[in-house]
Order: sequence, then structure tokens, then C-alpha cells
Amino acid sequence: MRARLWQFIAGYVKIKAEGLKLVQFLNDAAARGIVLRNAERQSYSRVTAETSWQDYRKLLALSAGRPLRVAAVQMGGVPYIAGLAVKRLAFTLGLALCVAALAVVNGFVLDVRVAGCSTPELERRVYAVVEAGGLKPGASKASVDLHRCETALMLELSGISFAAIRVNGVVATVNIVEGVPAPEILDKHTPCDIVASRDAVVRKVIVYEGAPQVQTGESVRRGQMLVSGTDTAGETVRALHARADVMASVWYGGDGSSPLFTAAARRTGRTQERRTLEFAGYRLAAGPAGEPAFERYEAQTRTLYLLGGGMKGPRLVVTTYYETVEATQSHPFEDAKRAAFLEAVGEARASMPESAEILDSRTLYSYEGGCVVAKVYIETLQNIAAEQRKQ
Repeated sequence: MRARLWQFIAGYVKIKAEGLKLVQFLNDAAARGIVLRNAERQSYSRVTAETSWQDYRKLLALSAGRPLRVAAVQMGGVPYIAGLAVKRLAFTLGLALCVAALAVVNGFVLDVRVAGCSTPELERRVYAVVEAGGLKPGASKASVDLHRCETALMLELSGISFAAIRVNGVVATVNIVEGVPAPEILDKHTPCDIVASRDAVVRKVIVYEGAPQVQTGESVRRGQMLVSGTDTAGETVRALHARADVMASVWYGGDGSSPLFTAAARRTGRTQERRTLEFAGYRLAAGPAGEPAFERYEAQTRTLYLLGGGMKGPRLVVTTYYETVEATQSHPFEDAKRAAFLEAVGEARASMPESAEILDSRTLYSYEGGCVVAKVYIETLQNIAAEQRKQ
């Protein structure tokens, strides 16, 4: 990798030597200290190789008067890019001005965005709070205290539980997490009934105060009255605060699937590379440009920082393309079955409360469209009693 980096900094030329007496020419070049890399003899009268700019000039001088011709097929590296910049002086100056303008503009916030608000009213209130804190289009990044704005949002707006502000380039994004409203808690003197919080099958009813309306083994629907807060035992009808624990069986379901056959890519061994020099958001091809000449391929990218590892500044991005062909990969039936089961269990448990006690479970498997499909049903025991204020 270091050798490639220095090769790019020093510049390189891919040459083609074509003609007679190639072997003698190459021996004479080696005797004069000319270094040729990746030499490849394409035919009896043609050789391609890579060399530096200095050695390229020596090869041109050495080929004078010989029955062959040396030509540059491809050029790259810092000297080549610098030569292009000198030839296109107006473009280079314009590019430098653009980089300077971007560096200046990058010190300001040009757009403020709000994400996570469910209502336009809350969004307007968020904009008002951050603007009062100095965060608005045109504000300098150095003059805005983001932590102070986040704190002001959580203190001044009761509808949110968390706020985070991130500045990416010239855009500031205010991420809002709205608070979940707390359930109404009724004091013991407020008349209320006990209703079912979920569809379930009643297993045990323990009444502390009130009149039970359901029995063990009875199926109930969500919102159905379980214990009445109306006392009719005496001569007068009296409303009271019903209290009870209603333990019931609640079922949760989940679906999962896993394929037995998946499409996979297999590499053929052929590769191509593309090099790009990047700085301040601009990209300049340092060699062949465009997509590789492969119909199907995988790409891997590595970055070389010219000023040192991790430092800001010019960097060379090398992308290697590996040609692939389509292949099919089969999976063992038991592995696919287990993967489908775990996915179904995860979906079922995601909707279960942590306090629920698991009583039983049932799993059904089927085969559909090349996939193993699992359906999981989990029976839990939980308290479904919920207070509801009497109207």
C-alpha cells in the first residue's frame, strides 16, 4: 500500500514498447537503472509496463534510433495532475476560490430542520425555542450553544422527553422524541369500574371492592367490564372505587420465515481498480474513470490519506471491483427452520409486557415459496385489570 502511495505521489506512466529487438531494449534499460513494473509481453513485438516519469523520459531517449517505438498509454499521479492544473489555470483558480468559499460558508448554519414532531403546532414551538437560543439560518456555528438549546427544549416544552441537535455541514437537524402520556391514576375516592386491558381468557378473579361481572374460564374482549363500581346491595345505589386483580391467559403471535435457497455471488478472479483524488468535496480521477467493464461485480474501497492516517486533507480513494457470477446457495433445512422459529419468537415477544408469565407455546411450520414459515403462539398469564372512571 505504501509503495502504491509513493508511486502516486511521484507519478507513473504506463508505456507500450512495440517493434523489433525488444529483449535487447529491455536489457539495456535495466543496465541503465530504468525500473519497469508489471511488465507484460502481449505479443512477440509488443510489451507493456509501468514506470516513473523520470524513467519514461530515459526510455524515450534510449529508444531513439532503434527499430521500435515507446509510447505512453496512460498517465497518472501528482505530477500529471499538477500539469493538467497548470494547463487549465482558469479552472484551477476557480477551483481554489470555490474551496475557499466553501470553507467560509461551512462556518455558518444555512438551514434548520426539525424531525420527530407529530403535530405542526409542536414543530412551530420547537423552531421558536431554538431560534431564541440563536440557532437560525445565517447563524455562525461558533456562536450557537447547542447544549443550551437542547436543555431549553426539554425544560420549556412539556410535550417532549428528549431533544438532540446535530449539525452536518450547513444543515442543523433538531431531533425530537415526544413523551408518552402517563396513564390516568385515579385516587381511591374516585368512582371507577374495572375493565379488560386486552382480549383474554379469565383464569382467576380476586375482587377487593366492587361487583364481579365475569367468571373463571370466560373469554373477554378489550374494554369489557370485569368488576362494576356500582353498589346495589342496599336500598340506595352507591358508586364506589372498584379494586380487583383479574389474572387471565393472553395469547401473542409471531411470524417468521427463512429461505432454503438464496442467490449468492461467486468471484471469477478478474479485477479492475479505479483511483480518485478527493479534497474539499471535489473528486478528480487519478487513472481510468467510469464503471468497470463487468456485468456483475462486488466493490471494495480503501482510503489513503496523503497527509497521514486520519488527517483531514487530500485523500486517495482506491476502489477495487471484483467480477462475479450468479450462483445459488442452499441452506440446511434444520438451520432454516431454526432461523424462522427465532424470528417468529422475536416478533411475538416484542409485543409482550416484561411482567407477563409464559404458560405455554405452540409452533406451526409450513413450506411456502422456497421458504420455511413458522407461526409461534405464546400463552401468558397477566393481570388485565384496568381502572376506568365512571361516566
